[in-house]
Amino acid sequence: MAWLTRAHEKMQRIHHKAFLPIALDVPLRAFGQVIFCNSPISGAGILAALLYADSWLAVLALLGSLSASLTAHLGQVSQLQSGLAGYNGVLVGCGFATFLKYKAWTWQPVLATGFASVASVLISLAMTVMSKTPIWTFPFNLVLMCTLMYTLPLDNSSVPEDGGVDLTITDLFMAVPTGVSQIFVVNNWISGVILTLSLTVYSPLLSAFCLLGSLLGAATAAATQANPSHIASGLCGYNPALTACAVCTFFQPTKEVLVLLILSSTFTQILALGLSRAAMMLKIPVGTLPFCIAATFTYMLLGQVRGCKTSQGNAENEAGPSPDKIDVTGTSNEHPAAHGTPMSLFVDTSVDTVELNVGIDNVAFNERTPYLSP
Repeated sequence: MAWLTRAHEKMQRIHHKAFLPIALDVPLRAFGQVIFCNSPISGAGILAALLYADSWLAVLALLGSLSASLTAHLGQVSQLQSGLAGYNGVLVGCGFATFLKYKAWTWQPVLATGFASVASVLISLAMTVMSKTPIWTFPFNLVLMCTLMYTLPLDNSSVPEDGGVDLTITDLFMAVPTGVSQIFVVNNWISGVILTLSLTVYSPLLSAFCLLGSLLGAATAAATQANPSHIASGLCGYNPALTACAVCTFFQPTKEVLVLLILSSTFTQILALGLSRAAMMLKIPVGTLPFCIAATFTYMLLGQVRGCKTSQGNAENEAGPSPDKIDVTGTSNEHPAAHGTPMSLFVDTSVDTVELNVGIDNVAFNERTPYLSP
């Protein structure tokens, strides 16, 4: 994996430079941040993939990104330029375009996406104060599930009966890129290929991990005799793919981490199978909740297992400090590095009390650690 790591580091130095106007750069980076990419180039490729599959979904995803980013800008949230404020909004737009019971190009989903994306930013800031780990896409899931428990998009569905898997090798092969596309609630293998290429432009290593995670998810589902149509449509690949991306982002690529990738991606899909049945009873989709849960447990293994060390990324300190010593002012370079990927909000949880007059600008989006929270 040495050549992949070297290529990854070289590409990151290019992608992290802001060469577009901020009004374009920030929303595009938000698209990339969904899959741990701090790059407007990859973000543009992702947006193109969504436009190819479903222009209405792409428009709502862009609206979600803009709404969330503008909210963070008005609130003077630091490190806005990394696109961290908008990625949950991107997923909100994708989810609402798919699951709200309105036709495309109507005003109701537009209004709902705008308000829900704003809420995702506020939830992200609140959850950051409560957590020592990245909050991943918990804000998106909370907004999505609360909304859909009211609209009940799957109220005419029933818990599916899992039959024997009769998928061909071709079906499993096609399910891998489709699983990547399902991260954005898109069922299109061509869009999945475009997404993968966009990810490769940012980091070949991250792209390889993402594909392997989707493959492991599909294989695990097949081995457990999950619904064949779910496997073919990529529904069994997107959560493991996100978990694999998180492993690649936070852990140094070693043989032990490769084993961790296999175990965590497999666990994610097993968890997804169980949570999907529970969510179906509530008549709602499971979203990316299995990824959030699995990634949290995986993250907590940093430094606890031999060979599972923090990824060096752009941090001056290779190992980085523990999450409870992270500087929230945005001035320190010592924090868990994640291949230069800014997708996490962290706060100093070593402080026992918080004064009521603390302003929103005292909370910083960490530029090297993923997911305000995928």
